[in-house]
Amino acid sequence: MRAARGFPDALDARSGEPSGRGHGRRRGLSTFARIRAPGHQGLHDELEHGPARIEKTGPLADVFLAAMLTTLERMDEDWYRRFPLTLQLIADSPALDGYTLRHCAEVEAEIARRLDAQNSLELRLLIEFFVAAWRCALDDWLPDCTPGEPSALLRRACSIMNPALNLEA
Repeated sequence: MRAARGFPDALDARSGEPSGRGHGRRRGLSTFARIRAPGHQGLHDELEHGPARIEKTGPLADVFLAAMLTTLERMDEDWYRRFPLTLQLIADSPALDGYTLRHCAEVEAEIARRLDAQNSLELRLLIEFFVAAWRCALDDWLPDCTPGEPSALLRRACSIMNPALNLEA
């Protein structure tokens, strides 16, 4: 049915093959945690088992950004073609949109659990800020969807988070 409407299926988290499920742009980290091209790791895997070049010490915001940028670097042209269509499918489906909202909350909770800080207000805020940065980067990326551009947009969104928190009324 999706193909009949002009939308491809989303990619399965384990196999990278079409799954019939999607993840929404407005739902933050779930977008990356589960959608990936064949042979590519998602954010969970990148944080847990990422290559040695990702520095896993220091400010967590830098660790999150490095994991996301590494994941983006691994996406092929097909991912950049399919991802915006998947986002549109999610936006057009209240059921899928609701699913991505729940899934994003699960991904955020899992990140906090893996960092053994489920009750840390600071960590929860950092995760929410990072999700907001990703959402803003995607909003700036659409509708042009130039391959490779999300990395620069995510870097920019993360770099202006502190100045944004100090905006005056």
